[in-house]
Amino acid sequence: GMSDDSDSGERWLCVGKFVVGSWAGCWTLHWTADWFIRRVLRVRLDRLGKYAAVHTVNRVVSCVHGVSVASYALYAIWVRRYFEHDTIDAYPSGCDYCFGGMLAYGLYDLMAEYMGGKTEVGMWVHHVLLVLGTFLELIYRQGAYYPLAFTVTEFTVVPSNIHFWFKTFQLQARYPTLFRINTLARVALYWLLRAFMAPYTFWHGWQLGQIGKLWTQRKSFLVPFFTAFNVSVVGWLNVMWTLTLTRNLFAGSRRLNKSS
Repeated sequence: GMSDDSDSGERWLCVGKFVVGSWAGCWTLHWTADWFIRRVLRVRLDRLGKYAAVHTVNRVVSCVHGVSVASYALYAIWVRRYFEHDTIDAYPSGCDYCFGGMLAYGLYDLMAEYMGGKTEVGMWVHHVLLVLGTFLELIYRQGAYYPLAFTVTEFTVVPSNIHFWFKTFQLQARYPTLFRINTLARVALYWLLRAFMAPYTFWHGWQLGQIGKLWTQRKSFLVPFFTAFNVSVVGWLNVMWTLTLTRNLFAGSRRLNKSS
């Protein structure tokens, strides 16, 4: 575990406070957005049914979380280049905050999804993996490059959430151009960020000769196991979602896939 770390107790206290604070922050934002939508925008959420009411609000939190963690991931990988020569043991301190924030959001989101009801299986899997994966990363601090690279794909939640609001409030007839721009932006972002992320991360690790070392230098078998599982399963989901959106775009389908 983390016995080799003199500051492990202090670090866990810090991480713990940050996770609890972020989780409380998610709910504070959730209820503030709920109040704002009902009182200021005068939207009668209850008329929409439970699922749409909860998700209309939940997606505000989703946008804030998505942009925050994706921005850090982009900065760490492609601006600061922390993982340019090491995809196994490189672990910038900002990862504690990034993974801690994601863990908090994952816990909030599971509760919000449960409150809203009727969530598809793919999303449950996605969220459970998010909670488990970030927790394991905080424990072992190994192979952080892979989950962090996938975190960049969180930028796509913004057009996906805007799409959901368009559909829920039936605004596409009133703002057809905006709706079309958002639909195109959504598909473009999926192709840019999601479709090739799994092969890209694998290629980078392979180039450094570190794919096998993830197993030989492991702190726990969970690290290479989860890395392989996440890269393949989430990578596959990303490709499926991207193809579905693209097919819907070309089919001019009215009901676009709601997964984000």
